[in-house]
Amino acid sequence: MPTTNFPDGIFAAGGSAGFRIVNLAAATQALTADQSGQKFVGAVDAVFTLPAAAAALKGVTYEFECGAVSAGTGLSISPAAADHVRGNGLTSVDNKDLINTGATDRLGDSVRIYCDGADWVIDAMIGTWAKEA
Repeated sequence: MPTTNFPDGIFAAGGSAGFRIVNLAAATQALTADQSGQKFVGAVDAVFTLPAAAAALKGVTYEFECGAVSAGTGLSISPAAADHVRGNGLTSVDNKDLINTGATDRLGDSVRIYCDGADWVIDAMIGTWAKEA
């Protein structure tokens, strides 16, 4: 699998020991625990579905970045039906996506989340993100 070597030492696609994998222009996909620690740079209106939060996933982390400005929905991070994405002052509600909306998104907007064993928690955020209505 080909890789792209970035100046900061991050590899895209195949990765290398000690380096984080960056998925460029990632389209809509369901994530797995095996992808923990990876960064996903979303294509236009990409939707990333998180695995169901569970004690076995405690410490699993993902980072998402807006890689394409949208005139539509924007980049969405979708929890399982019984899960929350909480933190950063946002209301914690079951089955509501975290969205970097097309109305406010900018290239480079990003969010890093982790599983605490029961829910998904926002660790860091850049840009304007909102919860699904």
